[in-house]
Amino acid sequence: MLAEGHGAHAAGPTVRPRHVLCFLGGEGTLSRLSEAASRAIGKFATGFSVDTTYSQDEPDSRMTGSFSVSWDRVAPNAWSAKDEAAVGG
Repeated sequence: MLAEGHGAHAAGPTVRPRHVLCFLGGEGTLSRLSEAASRAIGKFATGFSVDTTYSQDEPDSRMTGSFSVSWDRVAPNAWSAKDEAAVGG
């Protein structure tokens, strides 16, 4: 309880947002993707970082479901059967 005359002040945010790039590529492409992104981050995208924990050199079967979560967030007809096949592969 605060004494009379003393206002409560909300604490500032303790969590800082991050933009993390996670890559899933074909065999042998992860290092090229990661290196290109790291160069761009150093030049102009300083608020970003490359994920080194979950990025991998192979498809991830969970990605199709992950992308489907955001389908309603894009322009109508922005997602095609070709896109779905690409995510699945």
